[in-house]
Amino acid sequence: MSLATLSEVIRKELTTLGMPTVLEMAVVSSSGKVLYSDLGKVAMGKISPFYESLLLMGLGDNLSLALDNTKTIVASRVSNKAILIVITDKKVGIVLTKMGGVGDKFGRLLDELIVMEESKTSEGSPANEAAVGTEPTTSEEEVALPAVEVEQVESSVPPPETQEEVVAPPPISIQRKPTQRVIVPFLNDIKVLERCSDKDRKFLELFDGTLSLNEIAKRIGVPFFDALQVATKYKNMRKVDMKEIMRG
Repeated sequence: MSLATLSEVIRKELTTLGMPTVLEMAVVSSSGKVLYSDLGKVAMGKISPFYESLLLMGLGDNLSLALDNTKTIVASRVSNKAILIVITDKKVGIVLTKMGGVGDKFGRLLDELIVMEESKTSEGSPANEAAVGTEPTTSEEEVALPAVEVEQVESSVPPPETQEEVVAPPPISIQRKPTQRVIVPFLNDIKVLERCSDKDRKFLELFDGTLSLNEIAKRIGVPFFDALQVATKYKNMRKVDMKEIMRG
């Protein structure tokens, strides 16, 4: 089954009481590659500022954004390698329940298809493949040389001493911890703590440049998107900035 075919199966799976739940949909890999999408320009423009953050979501994490007065953008990490983005006019809770079912039912197949798709794009041309438009190289005809009689002469030089076999040491195995890219927010203006709401302050006080958004969300006990919303709000006000770092 291809990703395009599976995407249509997923679209049908997301129906509610026979009515379509999904108006537009995209499947994105955890590496950021768009594998399937029929999202319009308006939706893509709305998602664009949060796109990098989507890739950092953990399995089961979700994000929702209002597209207009009637439609909502809902994104969820439905498998280890797949992020599902949908545009819906239904209640977000219902849609998230349906998306969770998609992960349970098709998560493994999605991951397998994504691995296959990414391996295709990473494969290069074989090293010994001839360039396009060139003729294959042929070897010259071998010419037999006349036989020459060689007189055997016994050598008086003693054979060299046999050297001991040198055994190479075993290779050293270095295990590296897996790394991931995380977003770390930090305050540009500490005075904002005096003017913000109590709700926002509990986030801003943790924007110290050492904790990632995921760590901040877990420490406060809220979804990842809540921390992302506060960081984005104050970043637009130039009170907060965010940096991306690799962390093991």
